[in-house]
Amino acid sequence: MTLRPRGRAAGLAAACVLALAVGLAACGSTGERSGAPAAGGTPGPPPSAARSVPQTAARPAPFPCTGWVSAQTPVYDRAGSGARRFGTVQPGDPVAVVGRDAAGWWAVAPGTAQAANVGPFRWRWLPPDTRLRLQGACSRLPRRVSPPPGVCFEMAMAATPIRAAPQPDAPVIATLPAQGYVAITGASPGHWLQVDAGSGSVPGSGRGWIDPAAVNVNGPCDAYLTRGP
Repeated sequence: MTLRPRGRAAGLAAACVLALAVGLAACGSTGERSGAPAAGGTPGPPPSAARSVPQTAARPAPFPCTGWVSAQTPVYDRAGSGARRFGTVQPGDPVAVVGRDAAGWWAVAPGTAQAANVGPFRWRWLPPDTRLRLQGACSRLPRRVSPPPGVCFEMAMAATPIRAAPQPDAPVIATLPAQGYVAITGASPGHWLQVDAGSGSVPGSGRGWIDPAAVNVNGPCDAYLTRGP
C-alpha cells in the first residue's frame, strides 16, 4: 500500500509504504473473521463472500496480521481526537496491524525506516471504526499505547538523565529509558528542554531538564526549539 503523507511527518520519508493488519474481536483458525449467523441459525458466508473485497485480498497475507480496508481510510500520526492526519490507505492495499490501544484505535507498522522515531512514535493509527478484512495471526494483538495528540515529546535514543537544573552537573532526578518518552513543558535560553518527569514512560516525578545534546523530539515542538542562545 502506498501511503500519501499530508504535510511533513517527523522522522519519516515523504512517501511511506504501510503494512497494516488489523485484528477485530475474533479470528478463526485461519486468522479470518467468521461470518455472522444467517436466518435460522445457519452460519453466514465468510467475509470474502459476504461483501465485496478487492482481489488483492485473495493473495497470500504478507504480514503476520494483514488487513484490507473496505474504503479509503485516513491514517493518523497518533491515536485520539485531534490527532494530525498523516495520509491515507486505499482499498486493496495490504496493511500490517501490530495492536490496538484502550480506545480501539488500530496501531499499524510502517514498512520503511523512520530515522529518529523510536518507541510508540514508530506506529501510525487507524480510527476505531475502520472496517478491515483480516487474515493471519490477528486474534491476540497486543495492547499498544499512543502518546496523546497535540503534545511535544522527547524521544530517547538511549538512556537519558533528567537533571534538576539546566546544567550538566546538576543532580539527576530521573532517567528516561531508551525508546521511552516524556512530555516537554519548556526550554531554557541554552536550549535545555524542561520536561515533566511524571509523564510518558519515565519512572520518576517532578520537573527536570534534558541536555541539548540528547534532544530528539516529536510533535508540535517549534515553540521549544526556537529560543535564543
